Amino acid sequence: MTVLRWTSIHTVGVVANPHAGRGEGAAEAAIASLFEHLAGREIVVCRGSFADEVARRSGTARRAVTVPGAGGPPTAEQSAARLAAEGVDLMIGIGGDGTLCDIAAALLAADSRIPLYGIGIGSSNVGPLVSATGDRIARIDWDRVAPVDVHGLQAGISGRPLGVAFNDVVCGNTYFATRNGRRVDLAAADKIRGVERPATPRTVCGAGTWLAKNGQRVLSGADLPMEQIIASPLNRVETCAGKAVSGFLSWGPYVGMHAVVAAASSIMVRTKLSIDDATAAEPLHLCHIGIGPDDLVEVGGFLPNAVIVIDGNPAHILSPEETLQLRLKQGAIAVLREISAS
Repeated sequence: MTVLRWTSIHTVGVVANPHAGRGEGAAEAAIASLFEHLAGREIVVCRGSFADEVARRSGTARRAVTVPGAGGPPTAEQSAARLAAEGVDLMIGIGGDGTLCDIAAALLAADSRIPLYGIGIGSSNVGPLVSATGDRIARIDWDRVAPVDVHGLQAGISGRPLGVAFNDVVCGNTYFATRNGRRVDLAAADKIRGVERPATPRTVCGAGTWLAKNGQRVLSGADLPMEQIIASPLNRVETCAGKAVSGFLSWGPYVGMHAVVAAASSIMVRTKLSIDDATAAEPLHLCHIGIGPDDLVEVGGFLPNAVIVIDGNPAHILSPEETLQLRLKQGAIAVLREISAS
């Protein structure tokens, strides 16, 4: 493992989302702490962004670059793309899992190997792009971080790319959102149409739903009742390997798989999941299909209004005849992680 040489880092791009789980106050506190910690480095931000505003209010020296075509404050993805084009030595993202995934997607689209240091201030902070949480900024030891390759999943429809997931691709009718500090289930199709409303997670699978790997059908709703299909790259698999139950939920950690598709007999991706919900789903049936570097997994036969949700962001409303295609993006981006003292 190659340790980052902090002396080689001269310019640092900063992207922040003030609307992440813990809100604008947490984001501003994290940015202010980060700016103090980056003394001696040139800070680069996008003009009109939240990071730019915090720097202005705090009197922090920074270089602001313009995002062409941005009608208002640039998005995290627009900011990351612009800073990557500027050629910064390090990208720091501040936000939740969704924000960090947007930044990573921009780096991947730019074919950039700029390392990402993700600071989580969201409601979950469980994704593989989180290097540290906001309360640890003052304790970051830049001499003890190293780049680690993180895998992603390319999702597409009939050959048209939709986006890359670093957490998961979910086929469903709802998505997670944070409102007033609480996680809620919202209607995914309505979000794409520009409307926001609460919704109850329901299955978008039926007897005609099927999964195929490299052109061969391997599972159908007629073989196994399916209520939810989720695909995820396998990063940080050491948290599962060697554990009797959590490990057996996916054999990926044991055999070196980089991604897996899971078909479940009950809906488990929801903001509220109680012991009664889990008991009602018993016995839970899970089927797994591994995705390797050369594999193509396809999923089709969804019910009307099924939505492809990529890293928590509704991306596409499927028509019944459309097919979801999944391919591995091995080592998609480099994420900085702290290494142990040993």
